[in-house]
Amino acid sequence: MKTLRVVAAYAGCAILTVGAADFKANHAAGEALIHQGKLAEAIPYLERAWQIDPTNYANAWDLALAYFQTGNLAGARRQITSMLARQNTAELHNLLADVEGKAGNRAEAARQYQEAARAEPNEKNLADWGSFLLRCQALDEAVEIYRHAVEMHPRSSQLRVGLAVAYYTRREYDSAVETLCQAIDVDPADLRPMTFLVQMYDISPGMAEEVTRRFAKFVQLYPNNALAQLYYGLSLWKQGQADMATVENRLKAALALDPGLKEAHLQLGKLYEQEHKDAEAIHAYRAALRLDPAIESAHYRLARLYQRSGQNVSARKELEIYQRLHQQKAAPLNVKPDAP
Repeated sequence: MKTLRVVAAYAGCAILTVGAADFKANHAAGEALIHQGKLAEAIPYLERAWQIDPTNYANAWDLALAYFQTGNLAGARRQITSMLARQNTAELHNLLADVEGKAGNRAEAARQYQEAARAEPNEKNLADWGSFLLRCQALDEAVEIYRHAVEMHPRSSQLRVGLAVAYYTRREYDSAVETLCQAIDVDPADLRPMTFLVQMYDISPGMAEEVTRRFAKFVQLYPNNALAQLYYGLSLWKQGQADMATVENRLKAALALDPGLKEAHLQLGKLYEQEHKDAEAIHAYRAALRLDPAIESAHYRLARLYQRSGQNVSARKELEIYQRLHQQKAAPLNVKPDAP
């Protein structure tokens, strides 16, 4: 007669094993520990279950993933290889690629990502393959993979974002921004393309009007998104498509939504400075520096404003801070500080 033994208890629920040879109990114990985030503690139970029934795919997968996530790359590789001998699946090749990539075996990782994408060319497998090539700086190959992936999945904003990043890394800025705009059009509710466009909004003068149009759409969809308000305002300013009062209102709207948005304070200072509203500009720059004292351009601009208003002591102080920050940044390059 088999006896019951309590081996662990979590959230008031006891986990039981029935002897040493009970697959279900050991597998359940392992999964319960995984759900608790206790991967290392789950592994012995998953191993026991695997020894009892090595053909159970779910348990073997959990064990391989637990090995990988706890840094046991040799164990993960061994486990996945044994599983592939029984069942050649795309997700196993993809996981093995993760293992080989983490182990630094780039050529083998690339081969496994390729195998996974060829066996099952879904968005995830193609994106993982392209992303790995990007990380390896295999830019031409990454662009080719992402282009092919977009052709296969034309409604995927994720893949278009990957293609845009590949273009950007290859310094094809117009193509990068154009692809991000396409990604936004494909799925306006997906925040990822807009997040990247925020970082690239001013690198492609030829696409500036298209970028502004997407930011306008973004503000309509997410009126409570501070970054949407900020970058729509900046794009209008850059394009000269709105008066300064409209741009100011967008920047203030961004700050009302997120007072900690230092970029909005900084840009508001630049706007006031351009309008010769020195007191307001000083206030905005100081607000930005309270959030981040290392903003070089804010110190430089404050020095210039203080000097213009006759506050020479404050001007010298800000200029000294600017020069120190810039020298610290430029020291490895041995370059002289330039005005922002």
